[in-house]
Amino acid sequence: MHLADRRKAVVVAVGSLLVTAALVALVLSLGAWAYHTRRYLLHEGRLARLLEEHPTANDVSTALLSEPGNWAIAVPPSEEELAALTGQWSRGQVEEILAKRRMARELRIFGVRDMVYVLFFDAEGRLQAYVLMSNQRFGSRLSGGRGRRGGAVDPAAGAPGWTAYPSRDG
Repeated sequence: MHLADRRKAVVVAVGSLLVTAALVALVLSLGAWAYHTRRYLLHEGRLARLLEEHPTANDVSTALLSEPGNWAIAVPPSEEELAALTGQWSRGQVEEILAKRRMARELRIFGVRDMVYVLFFDAEGRLQAYVLMSNQRFGSRLSGGRGRRGGAVDPAAGAPGWTAYPSRDG
C-alpha cells in the first residue's frame, strides 16, 4: 500500500468516525429533548384540565399529596420572600408570579416529582391560575392562561409543608 493510499484510508476512517459521532450525538439530543418535552406537556395538560374544573384548594392539596413523590413547599409570608423563592427558579417571571399572587386569595406550591406547581386560588378557594416550572435542563415554564416562557426550578429547594399566603385584604 502506498503512502497516499494510507492517508486516504486514515482520512476516510477519521471522517467516518466524526460523522458517526455527530449523528449519535444528534440522535441522543433529539431523544432527550423529546422526552423532556413530553414530560412537560403531560404536566401542562394535567394542570390545564384541573384549571377548567376550578377545584378547591383543599381538594387539590389532598389529591396532589396523596400521590407518591409529591410534597408541599412552604409559601413565604411576604412578597419579597416569594420573589426570592421564585427568583431562584425563574428570575424572568417573578413579576408575573407576584401579579397573579396579588389577584389571588391564596397561593399553594407543590413539588410534583421533578416539577413545581404554583397554584393560585380565589376568594372562594377555587383554582384560578397556575405556573408550572421544571428543574430539567430542557424544561420550561408555562403560566395557566398566559402563554409560554422559559425558566427552570430546583424543587428540592422547597421546604416540606405548606402555608397559606393570604391576600392583603384578608
